[in-house]
Amino acid sequence: MRVLTVADGMSLASLCQAYSMLVQAHHAMQQATKAGGSGLLVKAPSGYIQQSPLIGIINSQVEIINRISREFGLTPASRTRLAALADPGIDPLEAKLCG
Repeated sequence: MRVLTVADGMSLASLCQAYSMLVQAHHAMQQATKAGGSGLLVKAPSGYIQQSPLIGIINSQVEIINRISREFGLTPASRTRLAALADPGIDPLEAKLCG
């Protein structure tokens, strides 16, 4: 559709980084489960059981991914707002003025 430009590179890189961190957090949670833990809960130094910090990382990365995905039109609702020029190399105003 030719809607991306070089200027979108930083946002695309942020999307990739958030996805990579999400995958790493899921992998770490799987490793904790394989090691005999629940993966969801950890024992604090005080002895109390608490939610794994990995859950917070996963949730924040999912939120970032969803937010950036909307900007790129990667969700069903945001996809309806995408529009592409027939030829992005030609400015519509210039085409009218110069024929």
